[in-house]
Amino acid sequence: LCGSETALAVIPAGSGNGFARNFKIPLNQYQAIRLLLSPRIVLVDSGKINDHHFFNVAGFGLDANICQHFEEFGFRGPLPYFLVGTRAFLAFHPDPVQIHLDDKALEFSPLVVSIANAPEYGNGAVIAPSALPDDGYLDVTILDHLPLWKAVPNLYRLFNGTIDHMPGFHSFRVKKVEIERLSSGAIHTDGNPHQEKSQLKVEVIPDSLRVVAGPGFSSARKFDTAEKGKKG
Repeated sequence: LCGSETALAVIPAGSGNGFARNFKIPLNQYQAIRLLLSPRIVLVDSGKINDHHFFNVAGFGLDANICQHFEEFGFRGPLPYFLVGTRAFLAFHPDPVQIHLDDKALEFSPLVVSIANAPEYGNGAVIAPSALPDDGYLDVTILDHLPLWKAVPNLYRLFNGTIDHMPGFHSFRVKKVEIERLSSGAIHTDGNPHQEKSQLKVEVIPDSLRVVAGPGFSSARKFDTAEKGKKG
């Protein structure tokens, strides 16, 4: 769909529904279908990490490990996700990574490196509060690996939009970024796990996707393609 004139319409049927939430698409399937009767089509960005495209959020670290184990778990919903996440957190050992931004290299030993085109993973978990899917940028969120006693009391921040106040939170707005990991390993794109080499090249692809959005979606543009039939 990237680069085509065809618009993506989503009828939510998942457990997280991050895409639907980001674009204010009703979670009720009947109401989501009704949007198609008079569609509001917006032109948004997408992201690319090596050869993998993503629309919402990509990344690696704990979240990619959780995605990998969750796919094997066989059950869906918040409780299985919490159980898989707890087990993955306790087993997680961070490796150093280098983030190359412009002419400087920053080194972290992160719990999570998230590259967000939109704010939310799903289930109300907001990893990049300032991300906008049509501003021409990706938001890189890095969470330092915190001890359990420090991480648990701050977990609520993921669900109330204040993760940027969490200890060990770092954020950068980029058009492209290169990341060097210690070794190859898991990444995820929109919750889908993949195995990738140690070097990751990430870029935003502006104005590459048309989406049928809900009436509550707020565009970063002065105009969207709603009823206008043209780029804003």
